[in-house]
Amino acid sequence: MKKSLKRCISILLLCAMVFSSSSFTTLAYTGETDMTNMPAANKENDAAASSVGQSDTDVKSVDSTEAESTSVERFANWQDEKIIVTLQNDVTVIFEDGTEMSVEEFQNQGGELLEGEVTITRDELKAQNEAEKKAAEDAAKGETAEQPSAEDIAAATEGDVQAIGEDESAVQATEKNLEETASSVTATIKINGTEVKPGQPVNVKYGDVAVVLGWAFSNDTVIVKGDSFTYQLPVKINFTNDSGELKNGGTTVGTYKIENSMITLTYTSEKFCQESDRSGTLTFSGQLTKDATGGNNGGDASFEFPGVGSFPVTVDRENGNDGIRIAKSDASKVEGAGNEMKRSFILTVTATGEQNNVVITDTMGQYLQLDTSSVKFYSDADCSQQVTDGITQTSVSASGFEYKVAKMTDGQKLYVKYTVTLDKNAYKGSSDDDRRNTVKVTSTEDPNGGSDNKVVPVNKTWGYKDGAYDEQNNVINWSIFVNNNGDYLDISGTKVKDTLGDNQTFVEGSFKVQECAYPYERDQFVDSAIDMTWEKLSSADGYTFPNGSDKKYKITYQTRPTTSSDISKIEIKNTATVTPLGDGSPQDYDKTVGVGKDWTYITKSTVTSDNKSKEVEWKITVNVPKGGLNNLKVEDQLWDASGNDITYKEGSFVLDAAETTSAGIKNPPVISTDNEGRYNNGSDHSQNIWFDFGNAGEGKIVFTIKTVMNNEPVATTTYHNNADVYVDGTNKGHSYSEYTYNVDQYLSKGYEWGGPGWEQGVLNWVLFLNKLPETAENVTITDTIRVTQGQATVTYVDGSATAYEGGTQLSYPVAVAVNGATLTFTLSPELVAYAKTHEVKIKYQYQAAADNTNYNEFKNNAHITIDGKDGENKEATSNWTKQNVLDKSAEYTGKTAPDVKYTIKVNPQALDLVKDSDMLTLSDTLGSALAFQIGSLKLDGETVTSDKYDFDAGKRTLTMQVSDNAVHTVTYTARVELAAGDSFTEHNGLNSCKLSGVSASGNETSNELTGVVKSSSGTSTSSGVSIVIYKHAEDVYGDALGDAKFEIYSYKFDKTKNQLDAGTKKGEYITSNKSDESQTDLENKGYKTADGLLKDTVYKVVETEAPGGYNLNKTPQYVVFPGQDKIDWANITVKDAKGNDIELTVVDGNKTTITCSFANKKIPVEKEVVISKEDINGKEIAGAELKITKKDDTSFEAITWTSEEG
Repeated sequence: MKKSLKRCISILLLCAMVFSSSSFTTLAYTGETDMTNMPAANKENDAAASSVGQSDTDVKSVDSTEAESTSVERFANWQDEKIIVTLQNDVTVIFEDGTEMSVEEFQNQGGELLEGEVTITRDELKAQNEAEKKAAEDAAKGETAEQPSAEDIAAATEGDVQAIGEDESAVQATEKNLEETASSVTATIKINGTEVKPGQPVNVKYGDVAVVLGWAFSNDTVIVKGDSFTYQLPVKINFTNDSGELKNGGTTVGTYKIENSMITLTYTSEKFCQESDRSGTLTFSGQLTKDATGGNNGGDASFEFPGVGSFPVTVDRENGNDGIRIAKSDASKVEGAGNEMKRSFILTVTATGEQNNVVITDTMGQYLQLDTSSVKFYSDADCSQQVTDGITQTSVSASGFEYKVAKMTDGQKLYVKYTVTLDKNAYKGSSDDDRRNTVKVTSTEDPNGGSDNKVVPVNKTWGYKDGAYDEQNNVINWSIFVNNNGDYLDISGTKVKDTLGDNQTFVEGSFKVQECAYPYERDQFVDSAIDMTWEKLSSADGYTFPNGSDKKYKITYQTRPTTSSDISKIEIKNTATVTPLGDGSPQDYDKTVGVGKDWTYITKSTVTSDNKSKEVEWKITVNVPKGGLNNLKVEDQLWDASGNDITYKEGSFVLDAAETTSAGIKNPPVISTDNEGRYNNGSDHSQNIWFDFGNAGEGKIVFTIKTVMNNEPVATTTYHNNADVYVDGTNKGHSYSEYTYNVDQYLSKGYEWGGPGWEQGVLNWVLFLNKLPETAENVTITDTIRVTQGQATVTYVDGSATAYEGGTQLSYPVAVAVNGATLTFTLSPELVAYAKTHEVKIKYQYQAAADNTNYNEFKNNAHITIDGKDGENKEATSNWTKQNVLDKSAEYTGKTAPDVKYTIKVNPQALDLVKDSDMLTLSDTLGSALAFQIGSLKLDGETVTSDKYDFDAGKRTLTMQVSDNAVHTVTYTARVELAAGDSFTEHNGLNSCKLSGVSASGNETSNELTGVVKSSSGTSTSSGVSIVIYKHAEDVYGDALGDAKFEIYSYKFDKTKNQLDAGTKKGEYITSNKSDESQTDLENKGYKTADGLLKDTVYKVVETEAPGGYNLNKTPQYVVFPGQDKIDWANITVKDAKGNDIELTVVDGNKTTITCSFANKKIPVEKEVVISKEDINGKEIAGAELKITKKDDTSFEAITWTSEEG
């Protein structure tokens, strides 16, 4: 690689500093010098540090003192070498090997402590010293033609500030403008799919912007690790902020960041910086919005890409919403006397984009009439600025209008205001269409245009009737309202008629008519002058309102009931009929008034107040009116909806003599039952008891009865009791009462969602004990589970039943008997006693299992039995869904390319997948376009070592063991070996994995890459194809080996002879020994990539030096990437220069990378073994025939010998 002037200058300057003095630090600056953060001594000698052009004899020595009293690292000159020492308390110098020396002695022996913060390691400093030494040797040999001038130095450093001295590297990382440093910058820009080129105007639309920025550096341009390059993007495009890696193939060589339209590229790989033909691309996106044109109307714009040029565009206006639209306001009442039936409308006509020949058509409904002189056009929403220019009336009549506007500009609005008159016949009863006003607008550009419509509402209540009974005066006060509320209306011709119902007569002199002026809501009535009388109102034709009847009218009068009753209320009805405008649909307004009062014949109530009594007393009261009641019977019906038996208690009838005042009754009454006292009707259980009192005189009959429960309910139950009274077989009344029997609930049931093992199918149930009764001795709980949905099976988890109080586990035992799906819990006497005064819960578990992935629902019922008495059933519900045991996903984007990051989720519910094994075998097979990256495999975030997995390179299959009953996440990286822009074909991007020996569903899964092969969002690369060398131990493919040396040779091919030439050495390559993931500048251990190779060129890869402890693999590998030379590489035999056939690997035509794997055998370690034959006393035996063989290795040559004494 050529050295640039800049690098040579830096090296020469460093050499000058090294050879001229070993006791000072030189700072070289160009441009303006910022002295703010310099040491005081340096500020005093700023002249010495302000220009690189001064000779070193002009530079003054800079003394330094160390203010720190603790131990610090310092640079020092010692025995003609720069080193790092530890300075302790300013008095002691400590060397790297631990040797200590006072500062005074150190200086007496020629040592010098240097200024400057120590920011590098000792190893890095040693490497730097070696580089400086070599540079000095090269300079001394005259390899540099001449010493550079100050002007050369200033030009080469391009204004950058560099500190060159014994405490800094020779060339520092800097930040530069990309377009000023790169030899070329290119930009491919597409806006909404349309390519834009510099200086060539093109029409585009607002929307997506895609950019591929490219750059290249000349081989003379020096780039060092850490160099940054900035590039300003045009701010009129809204670019998406982003960041990521710059990749050379699959190797990260730098980073990129896009922030606020500024790109920053930073190179982090020293190796890449030193290569030739360095170039890069960055793919990113943005949005072209109205910001570029000052609005959505489009227009000319230009976007400057520095170093590339100006990209002019004409942005089409956003015409997706172009057109003509119209909106109609609601109808508004027109103020002022005489305008009560008028309504006004305002139309808003809006043009988006230029619109020509705008036609506005307005159509009236049947009951609307246009005021033809009222149509006016305005330019403002307040309708104060009338316009007439360019507006032509095409037609106008009472039924509508049509106007034409010659032209409307983009965004222009016109307002059209007009009035209509509402025909009062619309109030007779009209449809919405009869009162609808419809408007439509069209234009030449938008022939469909738009439309709108509004219905003129009518609000009219024609009549209303009211009435109330005046018990004191025995009259009914009636009111009729006509033209009642709503819109103003002259109701001339409207008829009103009043019809009296039965059992009433008109009260003379009570008739009165009043009126209320509009607005009717005020209800300020005064006497009316209309000639309405009762006779006219009640006549067959009714009363007709005369002209000018535009008020609200109130008609009042009285009637007197002609009959009444003390034992039953009578209903008196009166009807007013209003016929709107004389010929509309008659509308009746009824009112019914009750006269007298209803007699209450029977009432029933519950006497028993205790809610735990099995015997309940009921009270029945019968009210006998004047005249008495004949053949009086009372029916009492006992309802029990729960199904538990209750019966009438024989002999419980008791007549309350103190409250009973009715004479002549039977005492006791005749008591009888239906169906022998028992009646069953479906799910209803009842018992009917009859009490026959005979004839009863005026007064009361009061008596009580009792019922009893034959079976005590297990749950709180409400019992209903009905009573009916009959007179001569006719039901005269009904009454109802109820009694609730409370049952203490000592058990409730629940489920612990998300409890231990829930995802694995463990169902966590809970029984809650609610303080057992003091008398409790023997307590059991019976629990039954059933699967109500799905195909899962459930099994009780032995030993899981445990008693708790709150979150504290209790020591009291709970015995469990299992009988299929039913559990019986027996509480120990100690737990029973404790549960009488404490809230106790019992947790227990079922294990659900399923072969298939499905949803399963479980219901669990339990009831408690206390001393033989069963409690109420309690139920809880749970569910569980079994998941696939494998799930595989891939991350393959511009940021990951050319790599694919795979993630495999294993056994997400931690199920026991293989009953007889603690381990599972996971295998994963990659498609032919994918290369597994050794060293990338991780299990649950931890790197998997080579002894923990196997990779079969021939089958492209990865195999590893994972533990059963546990959730695992497996990740690894594969590299796509196809060229960016090509397509995945024939499943070469397929990646599949499976769990061997697992019968559960979902034990196999796959992920396939399809479509176009992606390129990295950020690339920096030298041209050509690549060979990836991978070195590993012979027995373990994943046991990567670093520090193996290889050489690559390139060969020209003679098509006529199918023979290679003698070849040329391409370079030497050493496999990476990387062990720290933070070492981003290195490839994974065992790998080394050779970039910049050519197609149709045969390459030989041969190992020249094996890693320590391994034999050399002498077998070379020949590789060729087919190109455009149309050589049928796959079907010819290629010979080397000596005429020997070679084994040539032909890379698939669309691949740009191939991995060449080399295996090495370990060098056997020889050890001396002493073998002797001894008798039982330990004495050696001579003459024994001994033999050593190697088990299972027939190639091993046996060793035999005869033992000797001693």
